[in-house]
Amino acid sequence: MTWGHFPDTMYDLKGKSYEGGIITSVHKVLSDEDSKVKAIIETPSLGPGAFSTVIPWESGFDFKERMLRYSRIVHFITIIQDKGCGEVKNEGRIQYELDEEFNKENMKHGLQQALRDGLVEEGTHRSDGHRIVCSGTNEMELNKFVESVYAAGGPMSHQETWNMYASTHQMGSCRMGITDKDGAVDENGQSWEAEGLFVCDASLFPTAIDINPMITIQSIAYCVAKRIALILRMK
Repeated sequence: MTWGHFPDTMYDLKGKSYEGGIITSVHKVLSDEDSKVKAIIETPSLGPGAFSTVIPWESGFDFKERMLRYSRIVHFITIIQDKGCGEVKNEGRIQYELDEEFNKENMKHGLQQALRDGLVEEGTHRSDGHRIVCSGTNEMELNKFVESVYAAGGPMSHQETWNMYASTHQMGSCRMGITDKDGAVDENGQSWEAEGLFVCDASLFPTAIDINPMITIQSIAYCVAKRIALILRMK
């Protein structure tokens, strides 16, 4: 299963968003029916350069105003765990089919929850500058805005309004397997096809994990490095 990153939600807050840790808060969005986790909301650090690329373009003046407020804008990432429909074969390859409706619903639920506690201004990165000023806004207006959040298509969707999308923590593209049929590398991280070629990053994962993979990547890299040293001593 994989965790999908969907549109960042931004809040205009009083403070300095770039101070402190990279990710300082994690909030679990629970289902009302069975209290299962539907989504996770994180608050990542986003530098000025990256921030400027995801701001919806309304005008040059608006862009300048947003950049001047950079230190008081905090981003929230809504993350879900994909639900699959099973595996299918396509031209001899096994592909993993996703339950798109279920996943979209969880994404929307997480995004709406992220928008419920804004202080000054809140919005999404939708191309039309979708946002609301919270000061002087009543509960009904806020709820109406929250309900207006939806998962728009990307820039290539040719929709009237669209979202900028990005992904992080890519995993499993060169996965480890007990045979060359099961993965691209063996249990030592060595390529089945090229002796002496080792992989020691997140692409080794047999499947994506549902938490931040940093510590797992470090652990696997350490184990692979020890195996490389052992193999070199044996030659």
